[in-house]
Amino acid sequence: APGVGQTAISPQASKSVVLSTGFANSIVIASHGMGGDGNTANVAAVDAVLPLTETSARFNGSNWDGHVTAYAPAPLAGTATYAFTGGNLVGSHTIAAEFLAATVPSGTPFGTWAAGFPGLTNNAPDLDFDGGGLATGIEWVVGGDPSNSADDAGFAPDFDTTTNPEFFIFTHRRTAAAAADAKTAIQVEYGSALAGWTTAVAGEDVIIDVTTGGFGPGVDRVDVKIRRTLALDDRLFARLKVAIAP
Repeated sequence: APGVGQTAISPQASKSVVLSTGFANSIVIASHGMGGDGNTANVAAVDAVLPLTETSARFNGSNWDGHVTAYAPAPLAGTATYAFTGGNLVGSHTIAAEFLAATVPSGTPFGTWAAGFPGLTNNAPDLDFDGGGLATGIEWVVGGDPSNSADDAGFAPDFDTTTNPEFFIFTHRRTAAAAADAKTAIQVEYGSALAGWTTAVAGEDVIIDVTTGGFGPGVDRVDVKIRRTLALDDRLFARLKVAIAP
């Protein structure tokens, strides 16, 4: 399938699978499925083994069928074993697939910016290449160095939940170059759960203030004020979303 590299499946009754990735800076998704006569799918007893990081564990409708899914970065092409521990073996399989990172042509404003960092060997916008916590597309917007993890924390957005009695305030940096690029879509989204996000649009319950050069020459300050009454069960989350078209 487009965007998918190598795939592998273990023999039956196996908690590990060997996968040979073919591309640098791809990501491996692995899943351990359980089921069959006499085998209760106790997903709570199954854990991913490093380099895998578990992302979900669920029953598929009954105790007899379930799966645990995890991911692992694959910075270099090569062969590795991806494994899970715990649980039962009866009727189980482990599968893995390599997903390829997308890249943006160097002729775009984003691509031209990315080309200015010799250490950045993969400019996929959704990839946190330097491992500092911000994806490269976010670093383009906030003015970070995508090849240096040390600056990510200082350039990350801030969510002020205490200063204003009426509003939560989500603040982020925005470079003039990213704001002027028609191929770069920049949005702040909010919600009471980490799903079903709502785009922040200026109105009665959302106030958006932009201070030109608020973070220095060429870097604006964007304050998105979200009315506290939009929170459900005293919870509200916000995030900076960046989409970059090729």
